[in-house]
Amino acid sequence: MPNTFPDPSQPKGARYFLGTWSGRIVLVNTAVFLWMASKGGFWMPTGDLLYSFGAKDPVAIASGEWWRFFAPIFVHIGFVHFAMNNLGLYFIGYQIEKAMGARWFLFIYLFSGFLGNVASACFSVARSAGASGALFGLLGAGFFLERVINKRIFAQTGEKPKNNVYSMMVIANVIFGFMVPGVDNAAHMGGLVAGIGLAYAMALSRPNRLFAPNPKRSKQVILALYGFAAVGVLFSMNSTYVASLLTAKAKQEAGLILDHDPDIAYFPYFLEEAKKLKPGDEKLRWLNFKILHHSGDKNAALLLLRGILKESGRKEDRDDLFKRVQDLLGKSKQRDNEYLKEFLKLQRD
Repeated sequence: MPNTFPDPSQPKGARYFLGTWSGRIVLVNTAVFLWMASKGGFWMPTGDLLYSFGAKDPVAIASGEWWRFFAPIFVHIGFVHFAMNNLGLYFIGYQIEKAMGARWFLFIYLFSGFLGNVASACFSVARSAGASGALFGLLGAGFFLERVINKRIFAQTGEKPKNNVYSMMVIANVIFGFMVPGVDNAAHMGGLVAGIGLAYAMALSRPNRLFAPNPKRSKQVILALYGFAAVGVLFSMNSTYVASLLTAKAKQEAGLILDHDPDIAYFPYFLEEAKKLKPGDEKLRWLNFKILHHSGDKNAALLLLRGILKESGRKEDRDDLFKRVQDLLGKSKQRDNEYLKEFLKLQRD
């Protein structure tokens, strides 16, 4: 049975780590990880540590920190994350580098990581990091070449290659991503699309036995990917758009909090993040008040209510606030609601 990808003879030791781009990237990833580990991030770095190393953060990106589209490619969330991604790069990186050439390999790896982070910033408000988008780009490139070569082999020999390694890896990783909570599927899909598209562009850019050369179409494919990336960058750096994502997540988060035991302490992360971009948003402040009220923090809840009232310029806004507090008082099952009654007295003042 013919092999889709003949196994390249992968260099060992220093010849691999210093003489190939895949090896050099492993070294860079290792250096960044050891630096982070020296600051206490070996198993599970804190959110602040990840942030300081350049993790993707939606509020920071919306505030102008565009370099966070690139930095997360080389940052990993603890040893297990680092080990899994770099083992993947070690085992498939050189094969793609050998099949496509060093320049195209580097282009695919970096652009796929970039587009993966852009997609993540557009659809996910969680802080994230890792080379997964870049690795999915390599998987996408391998998947594309594997499918094209398999068709050519079948056309010439009548035999279907059975060792569809890249196809199986793509399917397995996509399924894994949707089954396991916390996986950044947007980054994975962004990287996968970039890898497939750039592999197609590479195949069209120069003479080969798979496609007739078509440099014009190759450039069109690359420009289309650039266009998708540009649109994603514009959305993810738009504070109004990012604030809307955070607000939606904050409402979902608040729903979970309000359904829980009021004696349990919570820190509404997405609500606090949304307030960084929309500090004076009345809907977010009301949501914040409801969480404080539910948790029994009467002093903070009353202080926030007074602040909302003070900043309500129109009589209609103040009347609406009092009405909502009155409705909440009527529906509340908590016994100690005297502070709400005290607040309502302000309506008569």
